[in-house]
Amino acid sequence: MVRSRIEELLPLTPLQEGLLFHAVYDDGAPDVYMVQLVFDLDGPVDAQRLRSAAQAIVDRHMSLRAGFMTRGVPRPVQAIARRVRVPWREEDLRGLAEVEARDVFERWLAEDRADRFDLARPPLLRFALFRFGEDRFRLVMTNHHILLDGWSTQLLMRELSTLYHQEPEAPASTLAPAVPWREYLAWYGSRDRGAGVAAWCGVLTGVEESSVLGPVVSGGGGVVPGEVWCEVGEGLTGRLVERGRGLGLTLNTLVQGAWGILLGRLIGREDVVFGATVAVRPVELAGAESLVGLCINTVPVRVRAGAGVRVLGLLSGLQEAQARLSEHQFVGLPEIQAAVGAGARFDTVVIYENYPVAPGAAGDDAVRFRASDGRDATHYTLALTVIPGERLQVRWGYRPDVFDRDAVEVIAARFVRVLEAIAADPGCLVGRIDVLTGEERELLETWSEDTSGDDGAGHGLLPGLFEGWVRRDRGAVAVVCEGCEVSYGEVNERANRLARVLVGLGWGRSPGWGWWCRGRWRWWWRCWRW
Repeated sequence: MVRSRIEELLPLTPLQEGLLFHAVYDDGAPDVYMVQLVFDLDGPVDAQRLRSAAQAIVDRHMSLRAGFMTRGVPRPVQAIARRVRVPWREEDLRGLAEVEARDVFERWLAEDRADRFDLARPPLLRFALFRFGEDRFRLVMTNHHILLDGWSTQLLMRELSTLYHQEPEAPASTLAPAVPWREYLAWYGSRDRGAGVAAWCGVLTGVEESSVLGPVVSGGGGVVPGEVWCEVGEGLTGRLVERGRGLGLTLNTLVQGAWGILLGRLIGREDVVFGATVAVRPVELAGAESLVGLCINTVPVRVRAGAGVRVLGLLSGLQEAQARLSEHQFVGLPEIQAAVGAGARFDTVVIYENYPVAPGAAGDDAVRFRASDGRDATHYTLALTVIPGERLQVRWGYRPDVFDRDAVEVIAARFVRVLEAIAADPGCLVGRIDVLTGEERELLETWSEDTSGDDGAGHGLLPGLFEGWVRRDRGAVAVVCEGCEVSYGEVNERANRLARVLVGLGWGRSPGWGWWCRGRWRWWWRCWRW
């Protein structure tokens, strides 16, 4: 960016630094932090007027004119451009059949999301307007996540609707003055980072191991993520809301507690850590609730899910701990992990989307903006996004080079079972929560009976036979796969580790692991190597 065109140089928030790192780490890989939102517009759209409103939004908010510089500076900075022109595209698909128009639109969406931004060249957002009929339009806004969080996106669309519907002569007259982005960054710079890091170290003391669900992927570059959507029924959602209200617990706490319990079962641990996305909008900063920018952070969440712990105690302790840490949620995750060590490292994250929804405009002749689709992702192995409502909408984003769709669907089903247990009896012990479905339990018991052995002691089972081989020649090569040789002793140790995980899942005796691994050798081998 030419220096004469720069209005101001500003620091980055911790999360912006992290997103910038992922963007420049491998600029040839897909950028998973490209965000694409689709809005249906019903009514007689004036395209030029809408384009002017989009330009006015960018002129109004300095955070939307930021480019990110990494060369020739001791540390990254965001350069705010004095003026940028918002990229705008219009397509008329009225001449195509309905199916053909939809296919053209979907292909364009895929190409658009693959078209990476150069983070050094603002603006890092663009718009496209597609016309499908006389009064049927779709507006697509594509931006890099480094500019906006979900809350800010809703504010932006509300302002866009307001500016579009008011008189062009006074395009910003009804909007309150925008909070300068520099003031938010100045607040960040005034925080006591040492005290914040110390607070996180105190909460995470005693966690010695990383809470990693998937195997380490060589390279670790960006991949196009997969998605599994799951809807929690209206009945269960209502029971969870009522249960939380009666216990003084938020729905977010119930969701995080449920994931902590399930994560503990999946990795065979009673003390786990995962990430959570939190809003960082300080009450002491006037107008922070209307600030447009990236005002979020990712912080660790620790859940002690021991079998003898009562669910209510787990949830209450979780909410109390987070309340104590609320003033320290600005601390960057890399700082926390550097201070705490392996115990603060994780590869799963919970995102609870609780922010104001942009309303449609009122009036008989008004064009109504309705969100119809959206695409975003993270670099985490597994990201659980929960959208509250009459029915909880749960989106599971996953790395397809770690999990296949079937495995994620199984995890999603188990998560719902944990939610059911919490809604039914929050006073129960964590160890009493059964994450298996009735069908899985029946199959496991049937298989166990079929392989029980003639002496009734289970000596004919695979584990018993294998132990004999280990005793005879522990150092002999037992498995050769992908160029890796594993001895009988190593196989035995890793099989025992896997068995402990399955016991934690409530699968009872060791025969269950053979059934579970049947047909899942590729995933199992990855877990074994990890």
